[in-house]
Amino acid sequence: NIQMNPLGTGAFGKVYKCVSVETKETVALKSVKKWTGEKEVAMLEKLRTLDKDNSNLIKFNKHFEFAGFLTLEFEMLDMDLHQFVKSFTRPLQLPEIQAITQQMLVALDALKSVRVVHTDIKPDNIMLINHQQLPFKVKLIDFGLAHTISEMHTGTKHQATLYRAPEVLLGLPLHEGLDMWSLGCVAAYLYLGQHLYPSRCEHERMRDTRKFLFNTLGSLDDIVRSCPDHTGNEKAFVNLLKEMMEVDASERITPCKALEHPFITSARNLSDSSHQIQSHLCNFISMSILIPLRETTHHHVCISNRLHLVELYGHIPF
Repeated sequence: NIQMNPLGTGAFGKVYKCVSVETKETVALKSVKKWTGEKEVAMLEKLRTLDKDNSNLIKFNKHFEFAGFLTLEFEMLDMDLHQFVKSFTRPLQLPEIQAITQQMLVALDALKSVRVVHTDIKPDNIMLINHQQLPFKVKLIDFGLAHTISEMHTGTKHQATLYRAPEVLLGLPLHEGLDMWSLGCVAAYLYLGQHLYPSRCEHERMRDTRKFLFNTLGSLDDIVRSCPDHTGNEKAFVNLLKEMMEVDASERITPCKALEHPFITSARNLSDSSHQIQSHLCNFISMSILIPLRETTHHHVCISNRLHLVELYGHIPF
């Protein structure tokens, strides 16, 4: 006995806001094809050992078959970050980004503890719990594309194009570090109000990644220095982005280490100078100046060469 109102439709199914006639509890029901839902249910069951509130993961209640589909019942949340950013009347400030990033790092650390990779970190899959009562309190949702680390095979495609890590593009060995890259892209998006990589296809994505790594016209540090009133918080934010978006996945910061980073641990009120930093960053992006994350290394040159070959041939020709 339920009353159902549609919330949205995705690639794998539909989501409804429902009220149980018996309990009066509001929940979200996700209706998917059986073969798709069974995989997600198996992953959600694997995550039951985790404390969903302390881990910032959506609560999964139960599943059942309804009208020929598998239906998954979750706690009801508010809106996703993509909707929130589009509806917000001002750019997000560093304290707000700090809060969201910290909670997602906790979520990634929890997933790492059970050797699970989400593979689809993006604003659409990060939801506010209740922005009116719990401002900027968020949870990670949608485990339909999640894998255990043992299932992450070299050469398989994962992640939305705008949040895809270099190792996925290049067919290199994969592990949970690809989620950290995606979260770095999300943090930058929240700060800029636009994507670091506006690429819409694989070819453009590879081209932009090469530019991002090796264009010498400036760096994130240069942008921070160009603002006379910057504080250590802006520097810490930029430094964390570099660590999160390290091209070499084996050197990328882990969730546990990121939670100890000064940007996350700092309790100080972050300066209003972040408005100026945002302006400088947006100017750099609008002029198509893509920024290297750290000094060029031999490993980065090898990655750039691989990307160039894929641009030319559509694959690495050896």
